[in-house]
Amino acid sequence: MTLPLYQRTRLKQLVARADKTSNIGLMFERFPNLHEVASPDAKREFLEDIIKRMEGSSGYVTKVLRAVNNRMDALVEGIGGICRTVKTVSRLIIGLGQPHPTETGFRWHHTLGIPYVPGSSLKGAFRAWLEHYRLDTKTANEHLGTQERVGHIIFFDMLPQNVPRLELDVLNVHYPEYYRGKGDPVDYSSPIPVFFLTVAAGSKFKLRMAPAHGHSKDTCSEVLTEVLKALEVMGLGGKTAVGYGRFSEEQAR
Repeated sequence: MTLPLYQRTRLKQLVARADKTSNIGLMFERFPNLHEVASPDAKREFLEDIIKRMEGSSGYVTKVLRAVNNRMDALVEGIGGICRTVKTVSRLIIGLGQPHPTETGFRWHHTLGIPYVPGSSLKGAFRAWLEHYRLDTKTANEHLGTQERVGHIIFFDMLPQNVPRLELDVLNVHYPEYYRGKGDPVDYSSPIPVFFLTVAAGSKFKLRMAPAHGHSKDTCSEVLTEVLKALEVMGLGGKTAVGYGRFSEEQAR
């Protein structure tokens, strides 16, 4: 008889056979044991296991990632684009709001199985920078486009330069009954820890932009300074209001 995928014993067998070439992102998204991630401690153990598996697969994935980055650099430079390396100066959270049995999601590259920043997230953060920090909607529409026309710049996914280190972080909900609408925010409430994955500070990512058809490389050069400033001051991803998601440009040696 064929057992369903989420049958407890069969799931454990599948996960146990995973090796260093396995897609860690796929394991996070599709192979959590739904029967054993109900409590905060169980969720923490699951996330800690993902971190260990990522560390164990870094050697193999690094080779594949290096080849992908080389091809991406050649592609972007071939169409007149710009490639830069940026480094996280604080922890980075991407995809925290995505649905997941642990109730804390994470953004994984579908084929590489590693964390990355989608080009759409970078573009959205840059638009927020221009519109809300620079108060310049006109420039935002010119560079990023509108529903009526395309923008001047193409933003590519930010892939890590090397397999980044993952770290476990926690958010404590101190007044759970109050937020459920069942009581007051009193000091004797028991906090409920919510664990989630982050990319460690010091991780390097490749920032790539290219001019849209009909525009020159000079257009990218003009925008690059503002993009780097946005990543440094505003950041991107989750919890930027409390300091997460900040980047700095990695200077060439």
